[in-house]
Amino acid sequence: MLTTALENVYNIGPGVAAILVANIPDTINLDYLGIHNNIEHDASLAHTDAYYGHDPMTVNSSLALTAEPLKGSDGLFIFKIVAGSRKDRGKTCNAENPQCSYGVKAQSLAFLEASVLLMALGTGDTITVDHARSFIVNEKIPDDYTRPKSTVGTVALLARAAVLKAESLA
Repeated sequence: MLTTALENVYNIGPGVAAILVANIPDTINLDYLGIHNNIEHDASLAHTDAYYGHDPMTVNSSLALTAEPLKGSDGLFIFKIVAGSRKDRGKTCNAENPQCSYGVKAQSLAFLEASVLLMALGTGDTITVDHARSFIVNEKIPDDYTRPKSTVGTVALLARAAVLKAESLA
């Protein structure tokens, strides 16, 4: 059911949907969303690390908007800004959270999520600040959102994740 929603609403291909829901059971309740390292994870762009004891289902608005001053004059986050935000969250988690769980698997998922942000929720290379805020902070699909014309496939998503990761290391 979740994979069908991802495919229909965001034009995400079945391979990508399978990756995104691989560790999620067929039936979940809202409590599942707060179990550390299932869906919620350290170094999130919108949620405080579990170590600090905050409800992981609550968006940390100040954290989620840290990249906003980096937006272009056109009101867009470009992939370099998204990559930089991912890098900064990982560094902060590793430096300040003694229980940071941001290893290879978590980083891979984080960069895949960042790729989905750009490719399925944005225009491919960019996402407007307003759309990013709506999706990430308000957890709402923007009224003027249009899904990508082309299906977001596994190869393209993995390639974008690799570019974002490489950019974050630069």
